[in-house]
Formats: sequence, C-alpha cells, structure tokens
Amino acid sequence: MTRKKHPQTPPIKPLDNRACLFCRVSSDSQNPQRQLDDLRAFASARKWDIVSEISETISGVIDNDSRDGVIELLERATKQEFSRVVCTELSRLGRNTIQVLTLLETLKNLGVSVCIQTLGIETLLDSGKDNPVSGLLCGILSQVSSIERTWIKERQASGIKRAKSEGKILGRRKGSVESVSVFLQKHSKAVKLLKSNMSIRNTATLCNTAPATIFKVKKYLTNMKGGEGQN
Repeated sequence: MTRKKHPQTPPIKPLDNRACLFCRVSSDSQNPQRQLDDLRAFASARKWDIVSEISETISGVIDNDSRDGVIELLERATKQEFSRVVCTELSRLGRNTIQVLTLLETLKNLGVSVCIQTLGIETLLDSGKDNPVSGLLCGILSQVSSIERTWIKERQASGIKRAKSEGKILGRRKGSVESVSVFLQKHSKAVKLLKSNMSIRNTATLCNTAPATIFKVKKYLTNMKGGEGQN
C-alpha cells in the first residue's frame, strides 16, 4: 500500500540584504515621497540593497486582489527578488485586519520578511524563522488600525447628523452645476487612466471611486473627442 505524500514545507532560508520599499497613500492630494525618503535612509543605514520600490495611491480598506501595488509586490516576492519588504507603518500595507494578516502570512510563506520602520521590528528573524514578538504585535496593531477607521466613520456620521439637525446644507447647493472642466480636473487621475485604455472597473478600483463616476468621466471624454473630430 502506497503512503500518501504530503506537500513539503519550503525550506527556511536566512534573509539576505535585498529589500523592496513599499509605500501607500490614500488619495492624489497625498505624496508618497516622504515615505520613500524615510525608507531609503532606513535601508541605507542597515546596508540593505534596494532592488525595488513600489508605491500605490489607494484606500487601505480595498481587498488585496484589487490593489495593483500589492499584486506587484506578491509577484516579485514569488520570484524571490528580495528578502525583505520595508514600510513606514503597518497601516501602509492596509487597514483591513484580515487582508493585512493574509498578506503578512503569504509573504512569510514565501520566505519574505516585513520590516516596519516605526517599530524597528521584522516578521522574520535573520535566520528566516518566525519572529514571535512581531507576530503578536502585528495582530494587535492591525486590529487597532481597523478600530480606528470605525471610529472615524462614526465621527463623520455624527457630524453629518448634527449638521442636518442645524439645517446646514451639505454638498453642492441645489440648482448649482459643476462644469465639465472642473469635474474632469477633480478626477484627473481617472482621466489619465482611461486615456491609457484602462477599463472602467479597474480605473474605479485604482481611484477608489464609484464606477458610475468613472463612467461619467469616460462619457465626457468621449463627447469631447467627438466634438474635436467635428471641428
């Protein structure tokens, strides 16, 4: 009788000096340059070789499989291009507890350590083995980050409710019309992505914007293009 073979656990390898810097900001009004500068200095002080820099502009609550930055990170990690991922804070990896922990676990299984600059800790030891302290701390911090976002939403809802009870007008005044140029300028990132032939769905995900809004952007661009052709 043949014994059933179980899949073998990948061998544990010591970490080397190859590092990938990972940055995330939530909107176009934010600039990831400060994060990059801090991480470059941090890696240089430890004599790590920066082989890749990944930066994304997207909300941290979006699922990993809808984030181009995370997808690229995992693709490169699978190819064993680096031993470490370095980020300024745990929240840069995301603000959804389950998604963050899934990402950390996936990277660990690939033999890639995540280093959190502000805490000065890594998920793996130099030997490649689990760092027990970081496992506990990452779980706590990720949960705190999720709770913090819930509080923010509650405060926003409370503020809106109070404003309505005081008779304040929220949003654009009734009867006012936003011009096409102002609308397109407000959604300049979506304009750029759509002009590069990206789909409405992917553009909506990358811009953290409702698909209906992206459809409206595309409609305006199409109308403008048609108008140019008639001149």
